[in-house]
Amino acid sequence: MQALGFSCRWAQSHGYLVLLIRVPVPEDAPRSNTTPPLRPKTRIFAYANEKPGTLIAVSNPQTSEMGVRTMRKTLLGLGLAISLCVSANASLTIDDFTTGAYSVSLITGVNSSLQSGSMLGGFRRTILQVLSNPLNRPVVLDIGSGLSVLDNGSLAQSQLTLIYLIGTTTVDLSGYDRLRLHFVGNDLPMNMQVAFYSPTGQAMGTSAVAPGVSFQHDILFSSLTTFGTMDWSQVNYISVRFEPSPGGDFALGQLEIVPEPASLIALATGIVSLVSYARRRK
Repeated sequence: MQALGFSCRWAQSHGYLVLLIRVPVPEDAPRSNTTPPLRPKTRIFAYANEKPGTLIAVSNPQTSEMGVRTMRKTLLGLGLAISLCVSANASLTIDDFTTGAYSVSLITGVNSSLQSGSMLGGFRRTILQVLSNPLNRPVVLDIGSGLSVLDNGSLAQSQLTLIYLIGTTTVDLSGYDRLRLHFVGNDLPMNMQVAFYSPTGQAMGTSAVAPGVSFQHDILFSSLTTFGTMDWSQVNYISVRFEPSPGGDFALGQLEIVPEPASLIALATGIVSLVSYARRRK
């Protein structure tokens, strides 16, 4: 996208996610003699302010000097920039379980294994622990073909922990605000524990997952308890623990990190505002 002359990035402003979009100003665009441009040959055309759901179209204080022809030229490019930014920043997949296939069956005890693949950081650690199993029924974990399935035998209770960013890998999650889980199915109430680590702090929390079929479950970063100074721009460890009810089974299709929905709504609002402005200037 940089090759096209456009640039965009997500940023935080007063606790809200902001998409900053910069587009090139055509050479024939009118220039203000009294107000210096924000950057040479560039203007910021759209940004979300600290009020969620609002997108403001701006060029510089001399907006009235910009001709309709110039606005029309930039609208198409702006739309392209927005679409590319949204597709590039809308979500960050942690694991879709299409690689790193693994299967294990336990009656008692603990199994820890490391798998490699296209998951975030290139590795996934699985820790399966049988907590109780009065009927000695198999507890089976099966990962592959886009699913992570935990099957607890009758009355058996276990917990499964998935760990990512093992080693020295760090990721920048400062432009995101929640963990999203895509469940294919969950047959009994289940508790979850999540943890995010950075070099200077941690963020941890619990969440209750209700039974259901084909649904999403979000865990907001703002709901987590922090210890030390959590640096979301340098996350180096992610842990997700599933604690099903006795005999409970679940199938998970994907783990991902997503930005807050309000920022995407703001984008749509801004596009409409820009188009309306151009029409009024005809």
